[in-house]
Amino acid sequence: MFFLQHNFFNVSGVDYYVGTAGNDSNSCLQNDPCETLDKQILKSDASTTSDYTLYILDSTTLSLLFTVQSSQPTQPIPRLFTNYPQRNSTQSQIQINAGGQFRITGNAQFQYINFTMQEEVSNTEGGILNIQQNSPYRFLDIQFCNFIRCHALKGGAIYVSISTGAIVTVTNTTFVQCECVTESGYGGAIYADIIDDSRLELYNVIFDTCIAQSGGGLYANFSEGNLTFKGQCKFLDCQCTSGGVGCYLEILEFSCNITIIGEIEFERCISTVGSSAMVIYSRSTGYIHINQMSFRDCVGVNGAGGLYINAMLDSEITITGKVSINNCTNGWGSGGGFQ
Repeated sequence: MFFLQHNFFNVSGVDYYVGTAGNDSNSCLQNDPCETLDKQILKSDASTTSDYTLYILDSTTLSLLFTVQSSQPTQPIPRLFTNYPQRNSTQSQIQINAGGQFRITGNAQFQYINFTMQEEVSNTEGGILNIQQNSPYRFLDIQFCNFIRCHALKGGAIYVSISTGAIVTVTNTTFVQCECVTESGYGGAIYADIIDDSRLELYNVIFDTCIAQSGGGLYANFSEGNLTFKGQCKFLDCQCTSGGVGCYLEILEFSCNITIIGEIEFERCISTVGSSAMVIYSRSTGYIHINQMSFRDCVGVNGAGGLYINAMLDSEITITGKVSINNCTNGWGSGGGFQ
């Protein structure tokens, strides 16, 4: 796991390099790369430099906690983890070994990285990333990444807990065969608690063959938080043993917003016990805006195979585009597509 602390900054920036041809006895500079992310200088300099970039030349591993942290009121420049060279769209690889995890409390950006986990390794909250941010100046940005066969007790790939206006954005990213490793696990790929005007934004994200008790792909709780789907997001072949085969969203209290600006597709999402490819459960005031959604070949055992909405109190649901349901079934015999 990886620890980045920002109590003060040097005026200069620094670039570091890791890859299979490196050695952790090296300096980690461009002509003298390290092999893994466990090198101490990578962590200590990330705490003190104003501008920090870590290039993964081809592939590397992480076997310790790596925390991206800042005690500063503002941190304008995020810690950047990326492939090399940046102009190349080929992804580099980071494998999480036993003891490894990124813990994010400061600002960070990950781009063009293929994340994997060593077989039989599992973390408690977030197989790869554990994100805990509580400031309007805090953000995490993930672009053009893959998360492959990730697993944890909660949030197979990513665990998110954000408040006070923090923002997490995931763009052009795919989650494949991510899962919660216990029967009580939530969020096969992503688990999120979104509180106090914070935002989770998903843009062109694919959840493929992800598994959990609830929320095979995504599980999110809201207390005055916001979730936005943009572009085209897909939930494919996801499974769960309870509700929300692909996506489970629960509004707990205060005013919350769930906005689908683009389109969400659910295909072949199957519940072995519960119901519905997508569940939206509003216990408090919620504003749910849907543009386009489609459900195909989805199965619910004790409820609608497609979409289930339970809206209490003063929740408001608006559909501006089209919701299509094709060949979805309900084990109870009625409301196969919508309930």
